[in-house]
Amino acid sequence: MRRAHLLVITLVVVACSESPVQPGARQLAPESVRFHVGYKGPDVPYGFVTNDAECHVGKRGLRWPQSEWYDVKDFDAHLVTAPSGHITMVCSGDIPDGQPIPSSAEVEQAVLCFLPNQLETRDAQEVFTPSGKIVLTCHYNGE
Repeated sequence: MRRAHLLVITLVVVACSESPVQPGARQLAPESVRFHVGYKGPDVPYGFVTNDAECHVGKRGLRWPQSEWYDVKDFDAHLVTAPSGHITMVCSGDIPDGQPIPSSAEVEQAVLCFLPNQLETRDAQEVFTPSGKIVLTCHYNGE
């Protein structure tokens, strides 16, 4: 019984290790199941810096009741794709009218953040501030 159990574990590890995706990155889910935040736009070359990338912030996904979901577009995101493969993105938006404003900062850690070049990361956080701002920060370390 124990030998069969170990064989199953070994097969799972082999299947995971042969993924064609870069280490630390995952392919994006189809558009119909993307439920969180991050970059929207064309792929960009490494060694690219911009302050006007399209970014989406807000409450989406299983962490929030569907009645509280919202999506805010930001066209003032700071995006750096370094030649090394490292990507950093910071963007912000305003909590929409009619949505609750927190009395103290709420930090959502390990959010699913979509990045250029069909990468995603959970090395990301979203902060909802008492002043009504949302700030998203995402990091991808490349190889």
